[in-house]
Amino acid sequence: MLKISILMPCYNSEEFLQRSINSVLQQEYENWELICVDDCSKDDTYKKLQEYVSKDTRIKAIKREINGGCAASLNVSLEQCSGDFIFVLGHDDEISRDCLQGCVDRYYEVGEELDAIIPDCYFVYPDNTSGKSIIGISNDLKSKNRILSGIEAFEFSIFWNIAGFALFRADIVKQHKFLEDCMNGDEYAVRIFFLNSKKVAFSKKGKYLYHQVPTSVTKKMSPKKFDIFLVFLKLEEVAKRNQLKKSLIKKINRERYQQIHNLWQEYLENKNIFTNEEQKSIEAKFDKYEELLKPYKAFWIDSILRRERGRGYKAWILFDVFKIYYN
Repeated sequence: MLKISILMPCYNSEEFLQRSINSVLQQEYENWELICVDDCSKDDTYKKLQEYVSKDTRIKAIKREINGGCAASLNVSLEQCSGDFIFVLGHDDEISRDCLQGCVDRYYEVGEELDAIIPDCYFVYPDNTSGKSIIGISNDLKSKNRILSGIEAFEFSIFWNIAGFALFRADIVKQHKFLEDCMNGDEYAVRIFFLNSKKVAFSKKGKYLYHQVPTSVTKKMSPKKFDIFLVFLKLEEVAKRNQLKKSLIKKINRERYQQIHNLWQEYLENKNIFTNEEQKSIEAKFDKYEELLKPYKAFWIDSILRRERGRGYKAWILFDVFKIYYN
C-alpha cells in the first residue's frame, strides 16, 4: 500500500490551517503523513500545528530557527518524510476528499513506471468563486487519458499548460530537491521533477483547490520578487543541456526578455515603496540578469529580424545591429 508524504511549508499560516489540514484529515485514502514546517512565523502557526499533532500521529510539525523561505522549508521536510510518493500542499490551499485516492488509483491502473500523477487544479478566489482551471493539457478533457513522457511533461509545464501540483515519486524529489536561490524555486523544482519522470499521468478524480490569497508571499511586492529571473535562466540552461526542441528554447528565451520588460515597468510603478538600499539591490539584480540575457537564435530568420523586449524598450532587431523601437 503506497504511503504518501504531504509536505506543507508554513509562514504566518494560522488563519488557513483549519482549511488546509482538515482537507487532509478528510481524505478517503488514509495511508499518508503530513509534515508541516513553520518558517519562523510571527503568529501562532506553530502552536496551532502542535494542536493538530496531538490529535493525529500522522501529522508532524517542525519549527525552523531561521527564516529560509518555501523551498528551504520543503527541503527540511524531505529529511523527515518516509513516503513512496510526495505531494506538496500550500498552507492556504486544500484538496478534495478523493484527491489522494484518485492519484493512487491512477498509479495502479497505469503501472509502476508512473512517476507523477496530476489531479485537476481549480483556482479559488477570495469570494470563494472558482474560475480558472488547469485540467489535463490546456483544459482539454480528452487529454486526461494521455500518458506523457518526462520531457513532454516538462515542455507542457514551462507555461503551465499542465498543473504543477502533482504527486511525485519520492526518490526523484529527494534526488533533485527544491531550489532555494529564489522565491519561486519550488516552481523550478516541479519542472525538474517532471523532466526526470519516466511516465506522467492525469488523475481521473480529485481536485487541488488553489486559493488566490492577496497577502500570499508570492503576491507581495518585495525585493525578493525580482529573483524570479533565475528560474527561466535555469530552465533555458536545462532545455539546452537536454537538447530539447529549438522552438521551446526560443519561447523560454523570449519569456526571459518579457520578464525583464514587465518587471522593470512594475518596479518603476512601485519604486517609492522601497528604501534607497533596496532600490540599489533591485537595480543591481536587473543589471546582473540583463547581462546574462542573450537572444537564442533557433532559425536563420532570427539573425535577420526578431522582436525583443528589454528593460525599458520594445524593439525590432535587424541584422543584430539596428534597433527599431516601438510602443
